[in-house]
Amino acid sequence: MKRIFVIGESHYNIIFNGNQPIEGYPSGFGFETVVSLGRSGISPSLITEIGNDEIGNIVISFLKQNNVNIDNIYRFYDVNTALSICIDNVNGDKKVTDYTYFPDTRLDIIWPRIDNDDIVLFGSYFSIDTKLRQNIIELITYCSERKSLIIYDPDYDDKYANEAVWFMPSVIENLEFADIVRGNLRDFNNIYKESDIDRIYINHIKFYCKIFICLDGIRGVYLRADSIREYYAFDIEENCNLKSINEAFNAGLIYGLSYYKIEREKLETLDAMTWDRIISFAVSFVKDIDKHHSLYISHEYTDTLNKF
Repeated sequence: MKRIFVIGESHYNIIFNGNQPIEGYPSGFGFETVVSLGRSGISPSLITEIGNDEIGNIVISFLKQNNVNIDNIYRFYDVNTALSICIDNVNGDKKVTDYTYFPDTRLDIIWPRIDNDDIVLFGSYFSIDTKLRQNIIELITYCSERKSLIIYDPDYDDKYANEAVWFMPSVIENLEFADIVRGNLRDFNNIYKESDIDRIYINHIKFYCKIFICLDGIRGVYLRADSIREYYAFDIEENCNLKSINEAFNAGLIYGLSYYKIEREKLETLDAMTWDRIISFAVSFVKDIDKHHSLYISHEYTDTLNKF
């Protein structure tokens, strides 16, 4: 079985209703993805960094419970695990405040063994942060040299939309490493100020990476490759969380690539029928988290999955 590696930031969310904390759970780029994959029977590895504190211990325990490999998590001693505080006010407004203090030494781990056709997912601000950039470049270069199948998800947050020009060299470099670019229309609108799928693909993606998978919000997903133009509808509730959809889709996409034993060298020659089968897993993952109003696929759903 292919080994799966997901590279991204981790933090702990605390949700307030007015002045009262009502919920807490770990999150971050790729976090929900690895948990869903862990529940599906794959044991993915999360490459991230958290504090060596009690909140960090809670995060580690949760990952272990969900069959996620923690061997490549860097735990720093200088500061605590990053927190994200979300306050839901009575008028329906949400105010999010991030408490993210990091030590000078970041992601100081020994790179894991990567083999041919292992799947690596990376992206978000974690992949372009100037303080982490050298570490990320070294790791992704190593993955590329080992001929792993690399998926790049920009996950480009709205708050960085006005800074896209400054991050563009790093974004382009990430695109050059990618075998699949998998994002959301919001991301590419923030980066390129364009919202037409085909224009984004032809003008900004295709030169660097031939395979482009783009979610259209909560409505569905577009697939573009050299000779393939497909669209898959989700048919889910309008109030489903966009981040949850992204993470579930990434998990299902990786599951499909693994299930059908897709090789990196043959990726660009896949026909539309094979892509239909792969993406059917991703769509079904999305539908399950929508059905259960959850961040991760349900144990009930995993019992129905086609096994390796």
